[in-house]
Amino acid sequence: VPLTLTGYYTGNNKVYNKASNATLTPTFTNTVSGDIVSLSGYIANFASVNVGNSIVINFSNVTVTNQNYSPIPSFGQIWKASTSSTLSSPASWQVAMSISGQYIILSANANTFRSTDYGNTWLPVTGNGGYYVAMSPNGQYGITANGYGRNIGIYYTSNYGATWTQNLTGTLAATSWHGVAMGPGGRALAFSKEENGEAKQGIIYSSDNGVTWNTTTGFPNSTDRGTTGVAMSSDTGIYAICCGQSTGLYYSSNYGQSWTQSNITSAQYGSLAISSTGQYCIASGVTNGYIYNSSNYGQTWTYNASLGYGSFGGVSMSATGQYCIIAGIAGSSNGIYYSSDYGITWKISNQTTYQFNKTVISSDGTYAFATSIYYGLFTQVNLNMSPITANITPATLIGNYYGINMVYNSNTLTPISYTLSGIFTNDQVSISSYIANFMSPYVGLNTVSISGITINNVNYTIANYGYTSANITPATLVPYFTVNKTYDSTQAASIFYSLSGIFNPDLGLVSLSSSLYGLYRNKIAISNQPVDISSIVLTGPLANNYQIANYLTTTGSIYSRLINIYGNNKYY
Repeated sequence: VPLTLTGYYTGNNKVYNKASNATLTPTFTNTVSGDIVSLSGYIANFASVNVGNSIVINFSNVTVTNQNYSPIPSFGQIWKASTSSTLSSPASWQVAMSISGQYIILSANANTFRSTDYGNTWLPVTGNGGYYVAMSPNGQYGITANGYGRNIGIYYTSNYGATWTQNLTGTLAATSWHGVAMGPGGRALAFSKEENGEAKQGIIYSSDNGVTWNTTTGFPNSTDRGTTGVAMSSDTGIYAICCGQSTGLYYSSNYGQSWTQSNITSAQYGSLAISSTGQYCIASGVTNGYIYNSSNYGQTWTYNASLGYGSFGGVSMSATGQYCIIAGIAGSSNGIYYSSDYGITWKISNQTTYQFNKTVISSDGTYAFATSIYYGLFTQVNLNMSPITANITPATLIGNYYGINMVYNSNTLTPISYTLSGIFTNDQVSISSYIANFMSPYVGLNTVSISGITINNVNYTIANYGYTSANITPATLVPYFTVNKTYDSTQAASIFYSLSGIFNPDLGLVSLSSSLYGLYRNKIAISNQPVDISSIVLTGPLANNYQIANYLTTTGSIYSRLINIYGNNKYY
């Protein structure tokens, strides 16, 4: 028989590639010295294709290279009977467990045992006459009850099942109780049903871990023959589900104090399970043989054909609802079944022949137990239930940057254009921000430094800096000339000017050179006649950053020259 491997798988980090594919690295801890064992095949996928840390990897179809070994079992696949000598003769145990799996109570009529080490060792418990059993999420509190005409009330514990107190207050003593459930914060539920002529009280609820109890509303205690199953969420306890013996499934969103009918209005479901938040629920039937699922807090239910018609008992669910176990209780349904997809599809484990009664599962699915009607307690062999996770890191893009030529403006800020290389098909990625500056503000071919580069898609990363180049071209100045003179028999013009377009930081650093020359086209006195101005040359420390036309025409006036007439003295 092949040796079942023990050990664990490690998920390998990868760079984002828009695909879910994942790879695993195995560590085997029980191979025989000298044997070579490795993975020969598997299917592994990240739960998300996007960048993130500690993303769960789902995997299946694991095979190994050495035929003398079988792979590390996954959730629910392999079960074995308990070998504890403390657990006396096999019996139809009821079982409850804390969400961590550390604390467990086994109860069968007057025989009760508890474990505080994940089921490795067991201690007998005295003073507990209950059969049906429930534990608070942390395992500190517990309640048991008994049916079938025993009328012994409800027992409760506040020290992890070490000692128990019997509660015979009021109707608790006069009614046989057939099931219990617990949530956090002291919340608890118990129910009775009509059987063998017994009276039934329906559902009662407690807010102090089973010390005191109150009746509920909304459940048809007067018309229904009683309750056949109840479950309570372990996160807050606010959500609960129950089943009437003849009126179907109900849900509660106030700790079981009041109930509302779901879309299932008939049939009997003997076992119910609910996720920690209350969102996911499963109902299994012994007498009607069907399994139903709910993903909206028990408000509506859908028939699940995965297991077909059969006889199914205890069902349990991990905190998230992803991992589920159900007991096959009779005939062709015998065995333990498991699901890793919120109870949608089911597979049979290695236990296919025995009748099983109840199941429990820890919050993460690592620890799970099932009770056989005739063969005692079974535990799953599962050493690989710690969630396998790995990181998906951003893919690195390459930015190709292109400078845009700019007219001088005494500033260094500049726009750029770009392309991005490395984007997967249909992904939308662009640069959302950047700062680009010329290394020099002056005219010429300049290096452009780009910093603060960010992109708008978390699945990618890019260097936050880059470089390109572009030209800064001269800014054009507009001159304004004033040209007027009094006739002097020449065409030479006297020119006064101002320059428009010089940026404030450059004022006083750019002017026209003294080579400026103006010539009237006519030397006679005429108003507004053309004046040709040439040798227009910029000068000054920052003159190279500007340009101006070398030759311009403006207008100017030559004013008539005044002639003074003086009289000449003479002698008489």
